[in-house]
Amino acid sequence: MSQSSLNVANGSGAEVRTGINAGMQALGTLMSGPSAPNPTYPNLLWSDETNQVIRRRNAGNTAWVTIATARDTLQENRSASFTVAAADFGRTFNLNAAGGAVSASLDPAAVLGNGWHATFFKTDAGSNTVTITPDGAETINGQASLVLDTQFQSVVVTTDGVAFFATVSSIGQAVAAQNVGDVITGYASRSYANGWLKMHDGTIGKFGSGATTADDN
Repeated sequence: MSQSSLNVANGSGAEVRTGINAGMQALGTLMSGPSAPNPTYPNLLWSDETNQVIRRRNAGNTAWVTIATARDTLQENRSASFTVAAADFGRTFNLNAAGGAVSASLDPAAVLGNGWHATFFKTDAGSNTVTITPDGAETINGQASLVLDTQFQSVVVTTDGVAFFATVSSIGQAVAAQNVGDVITGYASRSYANGWLKMHDGTIGKFGSGATTADDN
């Protein structure tokens, strides 16, 4: 822990040097401490030891904005259900549900804060699901929960401090025929708007249309 008011009082040369050194050390450790530094200044950085996140004071000096996790690991492997907290800002969870379904329970959106985000990745090929569940009556894309049920499926979850939003990726997911005339086989390497997919073998197609180029659609 190292915090300072960054206001060096008049004194002897040694006293002033001590004050300057204390201020420099506090800045060098991002004002690390379990509670917010006082006083605060616009754009001041604070390493919040209680919640294990890095916060920045906003330009108006009226609130703190979370900008990063203070944890040492940015990726974590999980095979059991767990709670996702503010300290997980920006982290990636590799989730193995081979031994049983895994649930990731999100802390309240207001606690996580505007701009908080994390990535969830299902690593196993089994039939057990990975479920991301918001707190209480909160929703994710308007739903009570979000389920990953396919190997290599992933989702980036973010919040505006009120609700949760998610972008689901099926990159690497096996694509099966869904309608007569489907021409897509193999594994998707990129998805496009309006249902178009580019496969690892370079072919391009669209579910249900039989089309292989945009001109055919």
